[in-house]
Amino acid sequence: ISDIKIEPNNFNISLYGPDNEKLTNLSSGEQELVIFALLWSIIEISETQYPLVFDTLLGRIDEKHRNNIIKFLLSKTDRQIIILSTDSEIDNEHYKDLRPYIERDYLIYKEDKLNHKSAIKKNFFYEKKDEVVV
Repeated sequence: ISDIKIEPNNFNISLYGPDNEKLTNLSSGEQELVIFALLWSIIEISETQYPLVFDTLLGRIDEKHRNNIIKFLLSKTDRQIIILSTDSEIDNEHYKDLRPYIERDYLIYKEDKLNHKSAIKKNFFYEKKDEVVV
């Protein structure tokens, strides 16, 4: 992507390649990276410190970009970030990289599927410890 144009009337986004050709067939992972980059740009110029909430932040992103997001973006911010993820999205190695920046982590799981009861345990998938009452 060499250029991004955002229409001021409707906020439609157009992406252009190095030969000024309009890019139209981005993969879902590429689309997420563009959205993430735009969001991060807005965050950087904003003077307001809102917490960020990401649901499946790394779900469609390839391994190289997952590592870059963890190493260069998430680890360098002073903002509160809440990440909702699955165990396939953040594996044991990613979790180890994120762990120094995590204040608290929880595992929410279906304890009783028949009665639709969930339970919350302290710590993520890889460090199951104390259970919290829901």
